[in-house]
Amino acid sequence: MDEYEELFRESLERHAQEVDTAVAVPTARKRSSWQVPLAAAAAVGVVAAASVALLRDDTPAPIEVPPITTIPADWRVEQWQGIQVSVPPEWGWGGAPMVDEYGGRESGRLLDCGAGAFVHANATAEENAPIPYVGRPTYMTDVCHTYDPAHPPTPTAPYVWLGAPIDEGTRELGGGWTQQTIVVDGAGVTVATQDATLRAQILASAEAAPVADDACEAELSAPPQPMVGREGVSGERLGMTVCAYERDGETARLVYATKVDAAAADRFLGPPYGQDSVDCADPADEWVVLLIPYLDAFGGNTRVVARVVLSFGACSYVEFHSGIRGPLLEGKVAPWAVDGIRAYVTGPRDYTSELAQYFRGMLG
Repeated sequence: MDEYEELFRESLERHAQEVDTAVAVPTARKRSSWQVPLAAAAAVGVVAAASVALLRDDTPAPIEVPPITTIPADWRVEQWQGIQVSVPPEWGWGGAPMVDEYGGRESGRLLDCGAGAFVHANATAEENAPIPYVGRPTYMTDVCHTYDPAHPPTPTAPYVWLGAPIDEGTRELGGGWTQQTIVVDGAGVTVATQDATLRAQILASAEAAPVADDACEAELSAPPQPMVGREGVSGERLGMTVCAYERDGETARLVYATKVDAAAADRFLGPPYGQDSVDCADPADEWVVLLIPYLDAFGGNTRVVARVVLSFGACSYVEFHSGIRGPLLEGKVAPWAVDGIRAYVTGPRDYTSELAQYFRGMLG
């Protein structure tokens, strides 16, 4: 404190002590509020001025800026069973920790059977690729090891895990990495990044998957049944939703979903159909259900959604409606086997080399 400031403070204190701030209580008539003694008003002004001067010497308190949660328009939607999130378009696909099917449901033991990226955004495969990815709790490899959620490893790239059995909360993973898990509609969404804004954006996008006639259902009876209009797909196609399911007892659970355009739907529905009908009694363990909205030319251009089922097992086939099955030709696979299909669909057990590029293939 310098000499001038000390004199100022002493003068301020002396004037404040001299002011008579007592106000007489009126008995006969009310007194207007503006009739406060002028000396008191002057003192208040001096005190206020001094307060401002003192505040100017203080360091302003930091202002917390909330993270940006606007979802960029070019992000893609990733669905697993009944939940979905949005992620950057360059992210790949892979696995996530899962419950050990052999005693793990009782003990809580988790397995890592490929909790990493396996397929790039351009659908090229590369095991354990060091790229950002969306993971699902499924077997990406048959080489598994125990996963300890209390001591998770430090990531090599950002990830989102859909449905992984990780407790809700935030964990520091070292190296500036933070893992955060929330629960959406009963399922976990786990995000690990070094970027708090990116993590906030992804978690803000997490929600229950929409319910619509051309949206993938989270669960179906196994095996799914095809369903087409009375005259088949007889009008303008409006696109196609691709829903990949795997068997879970008597049900089929959704593991992946994507969309393709009307041109892809036209290619799928066009020739070739193959000459031989497939007669197969062996049960399948995974399916791809194609939902094709179209304008029914025989029904006044009303909007109808056809459902076509592709079954994969000991034998594989395309089923347009009950009792009519066709062989799985490349022309019936290429239009929809895009994006993450190669990460999550094993495909035909008896496929030829021309189909190998579209599927993950058998483990082992």
